Amino acid sequence: MSIPAHAQSLTSRPRGMGRRRGLQMHSSAETKVPGQSQGARVASSRVGVCALAAVGLLLAAASFRCIWNTDFWWQYKTGELVAKNGIPTQDVFSYTKTGAEWIELRWLFCYATYGLMDRFGAAGVVVMQWVVMTLTFGLLATHPAARKAPVTTAAVMMLAILTASQRFQCRPEQVTYLFLAVYIVLIEKIRAGRRRWAYALPVLQVVWTNAHTVFILGPLLVGAWLVDALLRRALGGGANSRSEGKVEPAPRLAAITLAATVGACFVNPYGWRGFLFPFLLASEIHTTAFKRYIAELAGTFSFSQTYSAVFFFEALLAVCVVSCLMNIRRLDYFLLISAACLGYLSVTAIRNLPLFSIAAVPLVVHNAASSGAWARLHKGKLRGCAAASIVAICLVGTWSMATDRFNAWQNDTNRFGLSLAPNRYPVAAAQFIRDNGLSGPVFNTMMEGSYLLSRDIRVYIDPRLEVYGERFFDDYMRMLVDGPFWEAKAKECGFRVVVVDLGSTALGILSGRSEWGLVFFDDVAAVFVHRAARGGVPVIGRDVGFEPFVERLRSGLPEVRPIADTPWYARVSSPHAAHRVAIFLLNMGQYALAEHLVDDAIRIDPGLAVLHATRAKIMDQLGRLEDAIAAYRAAAELNPDDAVTRGLLGRRLFTKNEFEPARLHLEASVAGLPDNAVNWALLCRIYLQQRKLNEALAASRRSIAGDPGNVMYRKDLAKVLAARREIGPMVDAFVTAARMAPEDCSIWRDLVYVLLEFGQPERAREVLGQVPVTCANAPEIVELRGRVPGGS
Repeated sequence: MSIPAHAQSLTSRPRGMGRRRGLQMHSSAETKVPGQSQGARVASSRVGVCALAAVGLLLAAASFRCIWNTDFWWQYKTGELVAKNGIPTQDVFSYTKTGAEWIELRWLFCYATYGLMDRFGAAGVVVMQWVVMTLTFGLLATHPAARKAPVTTAAVMMLAILTASQRFQCRPEQVTYLFLAVYIVLIEKIRAGRRRWAYALPVLQVVWTNAHTVFILGPLLVGAWLVDALLRRALGGGANSRSEGKVEPAPRLAAITLAATVGACFVNPYGWRGFLFPFLLASEIHTTAFKRYIAELAGTFSFSQTYSAVFFFEALLAVCVVSCLMNIRRLDYFLLISAACLGYLSVTAIRNLPLFSIAAVPLVVHNAASSGAWARLHKGKLRGCAAASIVAICLVGTWSMATDRFNAWQNDTNRFGLSLAPNRYPVAAAQFIRDNGLSGPVFNTMMEGSYLLSRDIRVYIDPRLEVYGERFFDDYMRMLVDGPFWEAKAKECGFRVVVVDLGSTALGILSGRSEWGLVFFDDVAAVFVHRAARGGVPVIGRDVGFEPFVERLRSGLPEVRPIADTPWYARVSSPHAAHRVAIFLLNMGQYALAEHLVDDAIRIDPGLAVLHATRAKIMDQLGRLEDAIAAYRAAAELNPDDAVTRGLLGRRLFTKNEFEPARLHLEASVAGLPDNAVNWALLCRIYLQQRKLNEALAASRRSIAGDPGNVMYRKDLAKVLAARREIGPMVDAFVTAARMAPEDCSIWRDLVYVLLEFGQPERAREVLGQVPVTCANAPEIVELRGRVPGGS
């Protein structure tokens, strides 16, 4: 019998003497749990099978999710392009980057997606994503150690699925999930002596390279194997593996495989540029504007634990750490290094959580099967209780996913099913453009661009950020908030049609410009047309009212049924579509109609803080102060960490002279938004009223730092200094304010009045001599001159 190299390397004894110990330390599959009888092992296996079956059910529920991600449509269209014209090298979907270099290493995935969608529809795509995820976790369950710790295997797989489930979508990264599992399983086989599997890795690497941009993880795993082999040789004193009568150093086999796998990465349509593309993409996406604006690129711990993926990730991370500590003397370096590297990637961007989830399963399973302490914790009734708990959690998870409750808890707009996600894509907007013959350069928001290009509408931008680059993306984001900049770009590009999502800040820019008319909106997107290209299309709000559109929309939105009142077996409604329309109507100045929609959303899920915050803004616009305060209070109670809502509530309470509760909310707001000048200014006035002069002075200076050009904040500073009887600085502050607003005679009046109050008539007379001509004859100044000796 040949002995695996890394088994031999664990001991420095001669090979004959060390064989038994080496095998015991390496292979968890060959390690029997101490004190476990044959009958107990059979019972354990049955319990484990039940737990694993429940995990499989949870995996199916997590995988059968509607097609929802915005990348789907440009990837589908790319697949069509590959099928009809070959692999692309230049952009053909946008008019802004036509002819620009386009390295599309996901072409194989796109081609497969196009084929599935074209032949089997959305259901075929969703079923395939279930097949891929089942293969991924099924392969992990075949790890040799899983047979020795089936309940632990089920438990860690359950945690991994719950951690990663939000990314179970039809995306190229699914290829990476599957190939990570394949590589881990194959490398384990190679390390166990089945050397021929090493030939498969370079072949598989060619497929991976042409299916997803993070194919470099393949060589990373092989590199982890090489490091493991080198460590075992250095620590164990011998690292030879036998195969077909030959003695070959294990590190050498790993090194040759690594070289071949890296070489396979060059087998792509773009050659060395394709090989370097993942590194370029990583540097562009993770260190620039993309990371600031795109939520999935944000660090995992920047999200709160209310997002369940973060909670389960922390739990999975803790289980990994504990299992390693309990098996510290028998750690598998390959599994440990792989999990550590993928764990780092998962911390840097929340979209990478599945990478760590996949690597964590074999690591924990190996540690559990190799650790006597772990085995003693999972004996008899305790093992049965653990299995029962796993089954219960999986059943609850499956129920919550199948009834969309899990999505509701996550504020996720996706749904369980085998179709396209409803209320997600601008299907009707694209059809409206086609039906009405609207043409000309289209400005679109990024996510809408993906669907529009799939309908052969040339776009301004879409989610292929590597095509557009950071500078273009930065300009695009600025266009959404900067009216003059948007206007300049509109003239430069000659926009004739605009398609934006209902929550876009660009709505505030478009609604205030007479040359742009709203001609269509539904629960996903709005269409504006320039008057030069409008033709006979009626403008909503001018030629026709909003009401008919809103009534038609409401009939097509999810049923207004409170989640709490929904029967346990029924699917719950989502409030997000109604909320999205409410925000749009708010931005378009249709406040009464917006109130109806936001109230529908609140009836569905009254526990969502953002719904109450939107209602409060609508009440503000309707002039209903008490209703606004009540809505802001509800939002703040549901989410006390929302600094924006706390600040708005504090401002409304300030207007009612409720200074103490206003102070509490404003202080909470500036703690989260320390650069908000308005909130600091209001705090300054409250502190001044409460005679907290040190706090008032600090708040005044923070407000000026936030908005140096605001005259009122300078006056506030002067008043605080007056209260502190710091006459010299007070005079300087008043004079600075007066120079900033020379037409405001009240500044000179207040300064002279304060000086008289402080018994400083001489300084008051000096100040009166500095009053500009525009204020010299103002009644209040004339009156004060009469009170100052020699002031006339």
